[in-house]
Amino acid sequence: MVEHTSLRNFLAAVDALPDPVLLVSSQLDVEQMNSAACRLLRRVESDGDRMSRDAWLPEDSAARLLDWLASRRAAPLTFTVTFGGRRALTWVSATAAPLNIEGRGLTVLQLREVVPGEEWSDADREDYRRLREAVTTRQIGIYEHNHITDELYGSGEVRAQYGIGPTEPLSIRVFAGATHPEDADFLVSEIAKAHAPGGDGVFDVQHRILLQSGETRWLHTRARTRFETRADGSRQLSLTTGSVLDITQRKNLEDQLLHSQKLEAVGTLAGGIAHDFNNLLSVILGFTALVLRGKDVSEKVKTQLGEVLRAGERASELTRQLLSFSRKQMMRPKVVQFDDVLLGVEPMLERLVDERIDVAFHLNATDARVHADPTQVEQVLINLVVNARDAISGPGCITIESETIVVDATQSNEDADLMPGRYAMIAVSDTGNGIAPDVQAHVFEPFFTTKPQGAGTGLGLSTVFGIVKQSGGSVSLFSEPGHGTTFKVFFPTTTRPITQDEPASVPPRQASGETVLVVEDEAQLRRMLVSVLEEFGYRAVAPAGPVEALSIAREKVDEIALVLTDVVMPQMTGRQLADALASEGSPIPILFMSGYTEDSIVTRGVLDDGVNFLPKPITPERLRAAVQRAVALSPRNHRSG
Repeated sequence: MVEHTSLRNFLAAVDALPDPVLLVSSQLDVEQMNSAACRLLRRVESDGDRMSRDAWLPEDSAARLLDWLASRRAAPLTFTVTFGGRRALTWVSATAAPLNIEGRGLTVLQLREVVPGEEWSDADREDYRRLREAVTTRQIGIYEHNHITDELYGSGEVRAQYGIGPTEPLSIRVFAGATHPEDADFLVSEIAKAHAPGGDGVFDVQHRILLQSGETRWLHTRARTRFETRADGSRQLSLTTGSVLDITQRKNLEDQLLHSQKLEAVGTLAGGIAHDFNNLLSVILGFTALVLRGKDVSEKVKTQLGEVLRAGERASELTRQLLSFSRKQMMRPKVVQFDDVLLGVEPMLERLVDERIDVAFHLNATDARVHADPTQVEQVLINLVVNARDAISGPGCITIESETIVVDATQSNEDADLMPGRYAMIAVSDTGNGIAPDVQAHVFEPFFTTKPQGAGTGLGLSTVFGIVKQSGGSVSLFSEPGHGTTFKVFFPTTTRPITQDEPASVPPRQASGETVLVVEDEAQLRRMLVSVLEEFGYRAVAPAGPVEALSIAREKVDEIALVLTDVVMPQMTGRQLADALASEGSPIPILFMSGYTEDSIVTRGVLDDGVNFLPKPITPERLRAAVQRAVALSPRNHRSG
């Protein structure tokens, strides 16, 4: 071990050497350094020569260096030090010698700045290659700010993220100027926390930047600032090293997911409201229609009750739209030629759009077949055209286009609701004033409308959303204020053959006193159903609930022509009641009724095969037709003559 009487003598001996020389403690804290080391580590005389280990060594380098010194290996060690000029890290090669000064065991490190890989082992080069490849593949930007020299480094990825050219100078002002105005205060606050006297120097935030082109990008910036201790014990900012990742696509997908979850929650609420409201409407429409059938009703009362019926039918349409949005509407899908369905709506659209607006059809999905409810596909087009019509304040044009497209994985990643596959797409474009960005996020919500009060229900686009989602498709909006709006709707295609129309059934025979077992837990609705059935010549038996109904059905199985049952009830569902009768070999046919689709009788909103279903709200004529058909088509009740 070399002996020296003082640190001053040691420094005088090595200060003139061209290579950086450090005198470090057993924990790698710097006790003294020569002029070359000051230049390498970007130190100035006023900083002093003492420096903590964290101020010049990354954690991984410190660990390697301690292990190397302990092993007493003679071969030089290559590692990184911070404060490396314009590079994120400076690579050095070190040799070491123990030194005893003033009774203390220290180590002399002689450093030589090297080009990365110059003296690496094969393992070092392989690790470096993997690191570079990972950073490049992930498109991670790397930056470094030397607070002492105010030098700033940004990798090519950082420049690309911020839209900075390869020859443009970098500065803190340039980066700060790109910060989105709405995030500026937040960003300054987070940096202040990291650099505060008690802060740990760690900075980890998601924030937006605004490019000169007007594009907004989301970035995830992670950084760590190292500090030095001044002679007076205070901390000084030394070096900030960080990474930047563009997360714009991820944030867009997160926003789409949150929006979908919000609409899902609203849809659940809307479906529940529609279910209860349908029961009330059935009572109103049913009893009103029965009163109108009476012989002693005056013309004045008939006129007034007619208004009640019309209002009830309008309310029924609102509940139907709510069910469409909440994806609880019953579908009757079949395989159809997509363009044929759209062309079938053309005459109706001509009546909906006045002469000041031109409607242009450009249908190019000639080979596309979809498995969907054609009535609902028509409803989608009608609602979109009505919405486009209302967006045009003067003369204008509505363009309706269709085409077959194939969505790949990249497009699917951009739209979380659109899976890869083949779709029939319909686009409805208008020349209206467009939709403001803050409004676009709400257009599919039920009852949201920008129209004057009384001019719309706010259910048109929410109905489109529900129908398309229930059909396994997707709907997207493209709009810019002052440049019109385009809605694009995607229906998955199928290769199955086109469904042939069913032949017209034989008209059912009229009632002649058949017994119908009515199972409905709502007392008012139950009384209405009984009244209507008796009015049309049936004998109605109406127990208070499904358990009592099951007992009656067992006792009078030969007398009952039909069980008319609600689907959602306490004690047991309509399906459970039907299954209980079937398990006992009962041949009684079942007619289900419900205000919305329910998993026990449907699959993804499609009525199960062989199921008779009557949707609510129920009117007398609909009830009579459904009961007569169910009774007539049952093998048990089918009679000749």
